[in-house]
Amino acid sequence: MTQEQVLQEVGQPTFKAKKGNSWNYRKKPGAPANLSDPQILFKNGLAKIIVGSQLEANGKTVLKSGDSEAKIAEVLGKADRIEAGVGKDVRIYYYDKLVLQIVVHKGSIAVMRFN
Repeated sequence: MTQEQVLQEVGQPTFKAKKGNSWNYRKKPGAPANLSDPQILFKNGLAKIIVGSQLEANGKTVLKSGDSEAKIAEVLGKADRIEAGVGKDVRIYYYDKLVLQIVVHKGSIAVMRFN
């Protein structure tokens, strides 16, 4: 499934920057994604960021290792907010709890922490 098909199926996720953060989601509509843009997640294959673990929120398993890219995109689309930090890390909040923190390294994605 391509990125476009995933986004068509689950809808475009809403990204919000933390107050006072130096990051902006889009300076111009339709501008290409860059390394500090959370959409890099879709471009690098979201399934690869879930490795040998599971993501829980409010005692429920939200994502687990091996989930499809569409499933991960669906969960991210329902996230309360997604923040990109000054150090180009991305924090994903689900039910207002930080559930996943990842960091961009030279265009690839690495898992930082599960809560």
